[in-house]
Amino acid sequence: LRSLVGSEMCIRDSSILVAKGDTSWTSTAGNHTETFTAGNVTKTMSAGNLTQTVTGNYTRATTKDLTETATKSYTLAYMDGKTTAGGNQVTDVTGNLTQTTKGNLSHIITGMATIRASGNMTIGGAMIYLN
Repeated sequence: LRSLVGSEMCIRDSSILVAKGDTSWTSTAGNHTETFTAGNVTKTMSAGNLTQTVTGNYTRATTKDLTETATKSYTLAYMDGKTTAGGNQVTDVTGNLTQTTKGNLSHIITGMATIRASGNMTIGGAMIYLN
């Protein structure tokens, strides 16, 4: 189950998510998979908070770059999952960045991984970052 508050649009070889308010994804019973094979992935949260909560497995895969931007807080809570990017990963947060996991979370990036936050940055749990 995936719920989205905001707007989402796909443009040819890219998937772009632009949210002007609070944005949240919740997957409580099963696995969550996002796959982008043809283009870059850009997520922009311009006016609200971003919250992702997954209690099953979480897999996010892209063959090109992954860019996430939030002007407020960015919270990701995973039970178990994997994020892969074939290109570069850039996460920019103007507010606070929190990433937590109660299972295993693997970030596999073939390019450069950049995570920046102007507020507090909390990354905890069993996380593996591979470049």
